[in-house]
Amino acid sequence: MERIGTMFHETIVLNREAIRQVLKSVVNYWDLGDSPRVSLFDYIKERTNLGNNYIKSMPNYAIGCGLLSFNKRLTQFGQMVQNNDPSMLHPATQWLMHYYMSAPNGPGPQFWYKLICQYMVPGNSIAKDEILHFLADGIESVRGKAIAQDSLKSTRTIFVKAYTESGAWGNLGILTQDGDTYLVNYPDPPSVWAMGIALLEYWKACFPGQRMIHLNQVIGESDFARIFMVGTRSVNRMLDALQDIGYVSLFTSAPPYGVALLRDDLAPLFERMYTGDELD
Repeated sequence: MERIGTMFHETIVLNREAIRQVLKSVVNYWDLGDSPRVSLFDYIKERTNLGNNYIKSMPNYAIGCGLLSFNKRLTQFGQMVQNNDPSMLHPATQWLMHYYMSAPNGPGPQFWYKLICQYMVPGNSIAKDEILHFLADGIESVRGKAIAQDSLKSTRTIFVKAYTESGAWGNLGILTQDGDTYLVNYPDPPSVWAMGIALLEYWKACFPGQRMIHLNQVIGESDFARIFMVGTRSVNRMLDALQDIGYVSLFTSAPPYGVALLRDDLAPLFERMYTGDELD
């Protein structure tokens, strides 16, 4: 799957309000017809108060967060956000944005997935220098050359501030800064429907063509559980909810335990997510 590059951010931190302006502009831009007379960059510049680096970076964030496709069209998630939560205030929206940025097969950058799955374990503490060293050892430029130190530092900054600033995902309570150390919290688990949407996307990307997988591929130490920073109980709660509405079938009477995918249409899950149809 295609991914956005390491330096997609132009040193700018994720900002939901800026993404909102970009998404609104993108919708209006394509409404002009198949051959608009101005570039999308110029169109956004004319119709927002965003600076050049924001206009470069925020569409990339929107792609990484699953809101835009790589050809700058709204995805199904992006359309649902436009219809139900354009300011991206709903925790479920933010959790799904986080999921897409962190997914093992994109569209977010590779380093984001690696940092989430290696370091973002509830109860863990991460030194600023530890993140920097990880980035220096684990990522390269598109030309295969080492990335400059200043670029690595800005990349570290945009990652941690995405989880600490209220204009990004700080309200999810995932990360807290304590001097030169970042503490990974125990955030409230996402909506079962947000996790369910993510599961279907995860399944499509990681297990293409498979209708049955082992249960341990989505619980315990799986990438899926790590991305949402949840334990087996939360994942099982989500799977039970999906089974109740006919999306999966669970086989847990005897090992090896498994889960079968019965349907993969996302629209009903988005509807439940945004109407608050949550289990008690």
